[in-house]
Amino acid sequence: MYEELTPAEKEDVKQAMCRWNDKTRFNFPVEQPCYSRPDLFYHQVVKKYGWGRV
Repeated sequence: MYEELTPAEKEDVKQAMCRWNDKTRFNFPVEQPCYSRPDLFYHQVVKKYGWGRV
């Protein structure tokens, strides 16, 4: 759960969310949603795809 992450891990989630939201970095074939809540991003992206993909 996001609430159980350490402060450093939460900061990593925020940085990964910023990279994910940067549309100029990735050329996705379909429109990806932008996230503004790190907890939602963690549950919907990090837990699904893993740290290596974000």
